[in-house]
Amino acid sequence: MDIKRKWSVEEIELLKKEYSTKTIKQLIEIFPDRLENAIIKKAKRLGLKKLKIDNVWEKWSDDENEILKKYYPITKNSEMCKYLPNRSCESIISRANNMNITKEYKYSWSDDEIIFLKQNYKKYKIKELSYFLKKSSNAIKPMLKKLGLSKQKERIDLSYENCISTAKLFKSKTLLRKKHPHMYAIASKNGWIEDMTSHMISSQFSTPQLYCQFNKKIKIENII
Repeated sequence: MDIKRKWSVEEIELLKKEYSTKTIKQLIEIFPDRLENAIIKKAKRLGLKKLKIDNVWEKWSDDENEILKKYYPITKNSEMCKYLPNRSCESIISRANNMNITKEYKYSWSDDEIIFLKQNYKKYKIKELSYFLKKSSNAIKPMLKKLGLSKQKERIDLSYENCISTAKLFKSKTLLRKKHPHMYAIASKNGWIEDMTSHMISSQFSTPQLYCQFNKKIKIENII
């Protein structure tokens, strides 16, 4: 097929005659050697318009309307055809306008990008997600909201048991307080610090003293 082939006088006259009353599907059948976009562009250059008669255009099914509602706000117009293969880009935009469906985000999202976001939104900060997805934070935040995903940190369990088990992961009070300041403050208020830090090395001793303290502890344990 020669896409750049000039339109003949006969083709132009036929297009003028049929364009206003035929669907895109019918026009493709009438002009089998022309691409859909070529037909639409030529019609626009000729100033041809569709007649707004209900029985001329193919009616949209409920399924098509639902697909349009779901994907149009977050998908490029050029990519909408893969969700609605029987509709032209022009008809999709027109239908969306008639249904008052607007683009919600500046940037469109592919299926792979949405999957990546779902799998990694808890793992990475917004700035990091922005780097990986090549999208601004203004595009990522509304998409998270659209998908029902929250970046809010999960509430920390501040029960006695969890404070004790968490503290066992640290060798000193300083590291524990630095990593979990809120937990440390709650534990201190409730009088749990001594229980939480009994296994830790005290920072009040020098290195030689710590060595001696450690040896004493081992000897006591062996005697017992």
